[in-house]
Amino acid sequence: TPDDIVEEMMKLGKVGKDDVVYEPGPGDGRVLIASIKKGAKKAVGIEIDAKKADEAKENVKKAKLDKEIAAVLNSVPQSGVDAGVLPPAVEEQLTAMLKGAPKQKLF
Repeated sequence: TPDDIVEEMMKLGKVGKDDVVYEPGPGDGRVLIASIKKGAKKAVGIEIDAKKADEAKENVKKAKLDKEIAAVLNSVPQSGVDAGVLPPAVEEQLTAMLKGAPKQKLF
């Protein structure tokens, strides 16, 4: 996702200090990184491609945000949504769904 689009996503999502941002298919991690830089308290990427997960991990490490950003290699299929700030009820549903899915914590 180009940087100008990521910036617009942060504006539209109204990312703030109390937000946890989830991103299915984070690719290179730029949305996760931008979320933290815009003030989110945590960002979580759910990736199914191990190569892309490695790329995101490296970019997060370079940005020195590995304490604020977590990524999970998971078999959960991607949705059509690139990123979003989830309401608590949706966050709880996603968490419950992921608890039962095979996964490997990456960082």
